[in-house]
Amino acid sequence: MTEFDPDMHLNLIMADGAEVRMDRYNSALFTFIGRNALGEDLSLRNHVFFTYKENDKDMMSYIFPMSPVYEELEDFMYEYDFPLHLNLTEVQDCDEQAYQLMIDKQMASESFELPDWL
Repeated sequence: MTEFDPDMHLNLIMADGAEVRMDRYNSALFTFIGRNALGEDLSLRNHVFFTYKENDKDMMSYIFPMSPVYEELEDFMYEYDFPLHLNLTEVQDCDEQAYQLMIDKQMASESFELPDWL
């Protein structure tokens, strides 16, 4: 663990090129354990949740493990004492909806391929 820095942050470049500052006040890591009623692995719903402003509007976003930046973000958040909600056994409805929306978008993508492990 590194020395605590109250101003620790990470600048994330969004898909549209916008830069978002992620810090302890607008970002949190959520991890899950177990299975849901359908037998699905809840850890697939692990995510980084963050809020930001876009054109003076409050926005929010999720980054799920399928993202190429997820693992790096997760490690960064552990190392620099970001808010962590670990080993939760229930997924909130809003998180499940965001996960399902992400899956639907991936399935609709022409370049989507099922991962080998699925």
